[in-house]
Amino acid sequence: MASAAITGAYQSNRGYGRDYNNGGSGGGHTRFSDRTPPPAHRPASSSRGRTSPAPVFPARGRGGYRAEGSGYSSGGGHQYARGRVDQYPSSREGGRGRYGGGGKHSRRSFSSSAPAPDYDRKARAYELSRAYASEYEQGGQERNDIVYREHRTRHSDKGSATGRQKELFVTWRFGIAFALSAEATPRITKALQMTSSDQPLSSEPLSGENPEDAATIDTFQTIARQLRSCNVKFLRVAWCDTANVIRAKAAYVPRLEGVFKDGVALCVGGQALPVMYDADTAGSGLGPVGGLRLMPDWDTLRILPYASGHASVMSNMYTNEGQPSHLCPRNFLRRMIAEASASGVCLKAAFENEFYLLKQPSNGADLVPVDDTTYCMTYAMDINHDVITDICHSLTAQGIVLEQYHAESGNGQHEISIVYSDAMKAADQQIVFRETVKAVAHKHQMVACFLPKIFPNQAGSGTHIHLSLHTRDGTNLVPSETENGSLSPVASHFVAGVLEHLPGLMAITAPTPNSYRRLQPCTWSGAYKAWGYENKECALRVPLNPRGPSPTHFELKTNDATANPYFALGAILAAGLDGVHRKLPLSPPLQIDPGQLSDDERFERNIQRVPTCLEESLGALSSDMVLLEALSPALSQAYLAVKHAEWKAMNKLTLDEEVKLLVNRY
Repeated sequence: MASAAITGAYQSNRGYGRDYNNGGSGGGHTRFSDRTPPPAHRPASSSRGRTSPAPVFPARGRGGYRAEGSGYSSGGGHQYARGRVDQYPSSREGGRGRYGGGGKHSRRSFSSSAPAPDYDRKARAYELSRAYASEYEQGGQERNDIVYREHRTRHSDKGSATGRQKELFVTWRFGIAFALSAEATPRITKALQMTSSDQPLSSEPLSGENPEDAATIDTFQTIARQLRSCNVKFLRVAWCDTANVIRAKAAYVPRLEGVFKDGVALCVGGQALPVMYDADTAGSGLGPVGGLRLMPDWDTLRILPYASGHASVMSNMYTNEGQPSHLCPRNFLRRMIAEASASGVCLKAAFENEFYLLKQPSNGADLVPVDDTTYCMTYAMDINHDVITDICHSLTAQGIVLEQYHAESGNGQHEISIVYSDAMKAADQQIVFRETVKAVAHKHQMVACFLPKIFPNQAGSGTHIHLSLHTRDGTNLVPSETENGSLSPVASHFVAGVLEHLPGLMAITAPTPNSYRRLQPCTWSGAYKAWGYENKECALRVPLNPRGPSPTHFELKTNDATANPYFALGAILAAGLDGVHRKLPLSPPLQIDPGQLSDDERFERNIQRVPTCLEESLGALSSDMVLLEALSPALSQAYLAVKHAEWKAMNKLTLDEEVKLLVNRY
């Protein structure tokens, strides 16, 4: 059975891992090179997307090899994965070599023998992922985001014995490995999707003789074993609430069965909490009566590299009757993605975050930036090297692909850009980004703050959203097919829809009174309801590429980190799709700084300011039937009630009072 082979391999390789730790890395530290090719009968191992030769263990007289990678095969079919596999020392005991620092510290040995069968070899490969998955919690390696599936079909095509073995595939996701037989794949996939689809949950208990039930039980038990093997004690079942506060309930790993079956309970009133305090908002339609179930989306499972013993998973909200809840932010975005797909449009997005690093205050002292540097100064990188490096390592350890980093205009302000992805993943990554930056900064005795405006005389922090439209087969719909440097008809209609709904949309993308302190003319924040090519004063900027095709995406600047990313992307989709369905015409691009024009000139050109306060944008949202219908009656009622309560509570506060209230929320 697969489980027996896997368990045995895991125990064996865990022992080798101890020997690695005890033996150190002394001895041969040269990379295994092309000068020692593997025998033809010994397949090479694949790791981190590249193929490396399987190490050969000489009979005598040579030092060890240090191989950089994730999986390397010994003659006996054993595979070792730790990112660094140290020391295959010389054979000193009649053909048997010791594993460890030069051999003298090791307690285990191995022998060269015939290659292991394919099934056993793959079982061992799986267990190596499991045995060393805890490395991601400590080291933050970039390969955490690799989804590694090894089917070895090429061997089957050649008619080799390997292809005739029972197939096993390994899925390596964020440091957690899952090994499942190929025959069970459809059942397991269905079981995993049970908690992430838009379909009602099954009322069947996770027990009984039904093969699918058994597969579900096995899957969940596998996940629990992986968490335990990574020394995870608590699994945070996370959600992002209506006020964009990231919350979680942590399940104790030995007691995970209840979470697998029924999720985590949450009172419906939890989706009516304003940012200021934990009490449901009057007029929201929500209160102490009624419950929700937070069901984990296992595709988002990740080990937290900054919190030893903790993992996290995003959740979807269901009613107690098993129906997807309209109050769920992820469910709202999922519905909008489905509507876009039905129209032949797939949205890809990336959030571009700016944030401040502040000194940890003591005894009620004011918040102070960690430095007094300005835009793109290399000295800012030097001063903050350790914390920024730690942040970046922690992000990549959770599967986020970084693109660019630089110091921003404000003292102690930074920007880290990440690569775009599908809409749901982009929103999930925004949650991961905020959590990680704040947590890592805290470990460095700093405070990371994403508030749009912290200091009156310093630059504000936006979270610009970069957007592109694609067909289902991945073709980019943004550039014109006939004129390079211009938008296509579909993209033009989409942008026109976003601009038409922008006043109401900003109640979702700029949802706090503090948001409007940032949105001022002549600050590159997008304070005008307009669009333009490479115009940073427009709410919607269209960047141009140095070579075709161009443009390939557009940027919404009137978004900040106080916005719930699921609401923001879902509302943008609703607004843009309305423009596409109605074929709204797009006004000519604005290629000047509107802030330099007089009021009369702006009036003549029909250049309008975006809303100047939250109350104004909430009024626009209240009358925007496209956005309200997209949200659904229940969600729109709760959202408007929460945001009106926040406006009433905070619109009279000074900037210092706002910051003290919200610095730990965002």
